[in-house]
Amino acid sequence: MPSVESDYRFLVDEASFWVGDADAPRIELALDSLSDQLELCRERAESVGIATGYEWIECRRDEQLFEVLASADLDRDCRVRAFRLLDKCGRFDASADFYVDPQVRVDGHDLQSYAIAAALQAGRARHAIGVFAMLPVYRSGVVVASDESGEAKIVAITSPYSRVLFYRELYSVEQVDEDAFFDMARLAFPAIRFADGVTFRRLDGSYDALRATVVYHLCCINDSFKKAYSEHCGRSDEVSSAMGIDISIESSKTRQSERLMRERDAIYDGKVYRCEWHSKLEPHRNRIHLHPGDAASDDCVVIGMFVDHLST
Repeated sequence: MPSVESDYRFLVDEASFWVGDADAPRIELALDSLSDQLELCRERAESVGIATGYEWIECRRDEQLFEVLASADLDRDCRVRAFRLLDKCGRFDASADFYVDPQVRVDGHDLQSYAIAAALQAGRARHAIGVFAMLPVYRSGVVVASDESGEAKIVAITSPYSRVLFYRELYSVEQVDEDAFFDMARLAFPAIRFADGVTFRRLDGSYDALRATVVYHLCCINDSFKKAYSEHCGRSDEVSSAMGIDISIESSKTRQSERLMRERDAIYDGKVYRCEWHSKLEPHRNRIHLHPGDAASDDCVVIGMFVDHLST
């Protein structure tokens, strides 16, 4: 039977359409940001739902969304694009069996939102649903929300980075298995490329036990390594301090041995990368070896291998 959990990866929060006293440039910026996210969903074939009758939601005092989207004080291309994309969304509440209490609390704000209530319900069933928001009163990114059944995290998406945060949360919410881990990695870690043959099986420990720690390290590497590496000229201690994880380059003794360094070689897109940097999942074992990347890797960090330990 169709359901929110089986049919949708994202929902649009109808409560976020309230623009209050926002001026035209701010509304246009918010509409464009929302449209960008909806357009990306269509490119990736990711399903998006919206509440039935969303166009009648009040946006300003005595003014519904459809009136705002027809308002001459907003750029025509901006509002036409937004309405076209919103109207192509599925109606997640269309099933006769659908029911949620829309009364929710998000990031300290009491709201009426069928989308957020449905996302909370789906999360309890271990299906992650991201929430697109236009002008939310709550923060963007991972926020705490609650309904009558309790409290949980949701991801409010208003930008490309907050969308990346959603894919990262998905790993834990859906307990993504090893086979699917790398399929999702390009979405969760867009500044990383994975060399051929990267696998959890060379680490010491089970995939389930290691997944969260690996995701955390990959988040830090994706978000911080290139900047820290450049700003601190590759000085290990300073790079590690800036990133907040234990990461370093191999010792000079190890780097002087061609035999030992060949163990750090990995192939990405037909090119060999010597991955002499590594982050330490634990002090005594389990490493993520990496290379800063170059033009051939789209200037993205290359993850060469996950491994228990290499010879030194």
